[in-house]
Amino acid sequence: MIPLAYLFISKNRKVLFDITVIIRDLVNVPLVSGHFFVTWRIKHASQQSGMTPRAPIKNFSICWNQSIKVHSQLVISKQKLLGACELKLEVFQETGEKQVSSIGDLVINLSEYVNNGLNTERFLLHNTKFNSTMKLAIQMTQISDPGITFDIPIKRKALATTIPSFINDRKTSAATILDGQLQGKPPSRKLGMGAKNKNRR
Repeated sequence: MIPLAYLFISKNRKVLFDITVIIRDLVNVPLVSGHFFVTWRIKHASQQSGMTPRAPIKNFSICWNQSIKVHSQLVISKQKLLGACELKLEVFQETGEKQVSSIGDLVINLSEYVNNGLNTERFLLHNTKFNSTMKLAIQMTQISDPGITFDIPIKRKALATTIPSFINDRKTSAATILDGQLQGKPPSRKLGMGAKNKNRR
């Protein structure tokens, strides 16, 4: 739905876009049961909200591969900056007792991806107890007058690639112990301060 205020803005400040978002998966989720789904909302889009099907968790990850295809009209400011196109995602867990609870959310400004082809990236989930990351494929394509010029907002990713994964840490630790056993080495043990002092005596 186009806001009423847009009707009073000149035509050369309004741009129409095709939007494609594919919700791929969520990984690094330290849970073992339940079904999960994602609700989404895009302001001022031809379809403003929806949700993915429910999917089970397997190997600490959930896969949806759900596609969102809408279009939206954005406004260019008097300073020639393209307005925001906010995508909000929220992940829910549904248990066998039909209890539904949120495990995190994510907000992305889709305007940062305008006319840059299909981008596939991982984003850190917000408002969550876990270091879970969601993979999204995003494409924003201008379909109105290509002669209209504007600046694209500076891209601010919501993912820190250096955040450790508890799954990867567990696998690395297990692999190190296994390698030592294959080489005939006993597992290493870290001694506390009390143990060190006792050995010195």
